[in-house]
Amino acid sequence: MIDFILTAKHWKIFFLLMFIPFALMMFSSFFIGFAQLISDGSNLFTTLLSSLNSLLSMAILIWFWSVGKGLQKYIPQNINVNDKFFKLAMTYLIVTWPLETIISFIFQIARSGDSTSLGLSHALEFAITFVISIASLVAGIYLCVHIAKSLIIAETQEDTDSKEYIGTFILCLLLPIGIWFVQPRINDLVEADNE
Repeated sequence: MIDFILTAKHWKIFFLLMFIPFALMMFSSFFIGFAQLISDGSNLFTTLLSSLNSLLSMAILIWFWSVGKGLQKYIPQNINVNDKFFKLAMTYLIVTWPLETIISFIFQIARSGDSTSLGLSHALEFAITFVISIASLVAGIYLCVHIAKSLIIAETQEDTDSKEYIGTFILCLLLPIGIWFVQPRINDLVEADNE
């Protein structure tokens, strides 16, 4: 998988990361709307279908993992790029996206039986989801930093500081657009190493 991601052209990655998950999200949104029309007040079906929307997030995580791990072999041995935080951030994001769906599902079940604690239930769900989301944001930003730094080091074959990889970092943050600029650089790096 890593070699496929590293050698694939930018338009293929864009298609795999954006078009297919977006089509699935639109498909699931249609069913969510339909479920709300025929619903008897229960949002359990809606919660389950909305978990399909995490496919886009998982597709992006696959790209981050493949690029983050794949670039390690192009970095010189004398330069130490710590990938422990990269692995920790990736693991956190993989665990928390399904966890958020499960938490939402549990709160939906709890709210369906008791309407007296509805406000407390919403507040507690918001607090838990807010903390998870802020930590996910920090983890996602670190993934972009790691990939940007690794790519610049692999291209220049020397250590770098933050002002040298800030442009690549911003492109990683703006992934649907940034993929058109970052992926060709990864392709060039892989092709130059294979020659």
